[in-house]
Amino acid sequence: MEVPPIKDALWKKIEAVLPPAKPRRFRHPGRKPKSDRDVLNGLVYLLKTQVAFDALPPHLQYGTGMTVWNRVTEWKRVGAWPKIRAVLESGLPNGKELNWIRIEKLNKRGRNATGKKATGKKSIAKKKRT
Repeated sequence: MEVPPIKDALWKKIEAVLPPAKPRRFRHPGRKPKSDRDVLNGLVYLLKTQVAFDALPPHLQYGTGMTVWNRVTEWKRVGAWPKIRAVLESGLPNGKELNWIRIEKLNKRGRNATGKKATGKKSIAKKKRT
């Protein structure tokens, strides 16, 4: 297993800006979520290697690419992402050279940059039929 790129000192800075985790349901709580640290390690791995989200290797134990995608999307939704990015850029070696554009372009499925529902050929075709 590779050494995680996020060291303890950097993790303490990031942990301070992360939003609190959602509480688990008492009844039928489901699987325990992956830790934020593991998810961030997976994100840094994706940014350094330029692999697709769904190509995150499972042997690294960072969770799935979808887990990373969902968590980053949630952080963006609650407004914590700019702070997390700033800490990562300043704390990681070559942090400013990573491809942050990949993360900035992440949106909810079917939504454009403004958050409105995307209108493509399929949705236009459905409107014409009715």
